[in-house]
Amino acid sequence: DHVRHTCCELKSSAVSVDVIACIAFATHASAAASAEPGEAAAYHEHLFVGVDFASTEEEISALLVLDLLNLGSGYKLQLAACQLGRYKHGEWGSAFVCMLEGTEAAARAGPLTAVRMAGWTIEQTETHFQLPAATSEQGEARAREVRAALVELNSLVTSALRSAGEALLARGHASGGALVLSLLRSPPHADDSPLESDGSPLPGNVGPARRTSLPLTAASLVETLASFLPPFNDVGTRREGAGLQGGRACSCAAGGGSTAAAWRAERAVPILKKAQLLTASLHARFGGVRGQLELPEWRLVGVERLTVAADPVLPAVLRAEGCLLYSDSLSQLVDGGMPVGGADETEIRASTIVACEVIRVALGEHRRGAGPASELAPGHGRKEGNPGPSVSASELDLLLWGVLGKSGKHRHAPRHITRGIWWH
Repeated sequence: DHVRHTCCELKSSAVSVDVIACIAFATHASAAASAEPGEAAAYHEHLFVGVDFASTEEEISALLVLDLLNLGSGYKLQLAACQLGRYKHGEWGSAFVCMLEGTEAAARAGPLTAVRMAGWTIEQTETHFQLPAATSEQGEARAREVRAALVELNSLVTSALRSAGEALLARGHASGGALVLSLLRSPPHADDSPLESDGSPLPGNVGPARRTSLPLTAASLVETLASFLPPFNDVGTRREGAGLQGGRACSCAAGGGSTAAAWRAERAVPILKKAQLLTASLHARFGGVRGQLELPEWRLVGVERLTVAADPVLPAVLRAEGCLLYSDSLSQLVDGGMPVGGADETEIRASTIVACEVIRVALGEHRRGAGPASELAPGHGRKEGNPGPSVSASELDLLLWGVLGKSGKHRHAPRHITRGIWWH
């Protein structure tokens, strides 16, 4: 709830949420939510097809690498120019496809251990991800520019892998899979925080204090991933002079705990998309309805409290539906295909989460036959006794990203692009 609550409180000057439009969207989206989403529903089953993992630890490690490399939307045109990242519809330039194919190639070459990741080189990124390791003075100016951008992307991939590997080694974990399995077998304390009470890192390499009688919560896994592994710590910063407010629609109780306090003190806006995406992926792949693993602890407690994964597709769909309204300056950047960063990037992600919270509640009310969720007007929050959303973030994510985002109406809606190690 730290992510949800901070996003709901953020004073945004570049993006606003139209609550009425969100409720209206939820009403007509209910039919799409009930429809068979086809291939999108089996998303987790299409990852690493044909990769022969020797153990569950290896498979988890590969999933962890894929999600920590959830970046690269700002390089779409350059990827397309080199015919990289071909999506199933035949289009080139998908950073996700590029990262998936690269991670699969790396996993086929051997286990993605902490030692291997910590020693990762730009040459290995070039081999497995097909991203050039060095610029060239040959060819036309445009070709050199494209290559230079992909060299930059190579550097981001290499940096993400190295920093994660080094962090795993520093804490005594042989791989990302070993870290996750250690948490499953010996979950952190119930406060869900891997930090000391003052917000400082725990001493030594032993990780958070343990209480084996309690199951692992989704929130605990998210926060541990974000605090242990730098590429998972996607935390934005509020605009200079901007503060927090209580006026935006919110379906959660006030956030608490030492981690939330530290975020507030540092003007930070936690999004934690990658950590939440990995947590949801692990739950769906191993502990969900289609799960294959025999370990009961894979059914993470509180997975329904995760937020949506605020990637570029979701705000594009929501903006097209009138749920998100951009300032003139931000609209020019997004519609012109210019990179977006800083506070603008943070406000797009945070406002997407807020809008989706409104839609989740409205969809839940519609399913229960209670009429529109009109109590979610700004400044009112959730009515006393309202049971809250009955539609999970994963369900809504699937609807927006996997169904509507791939429809003819929204497929080509302008999506903001960004460059960096944390954002996709």
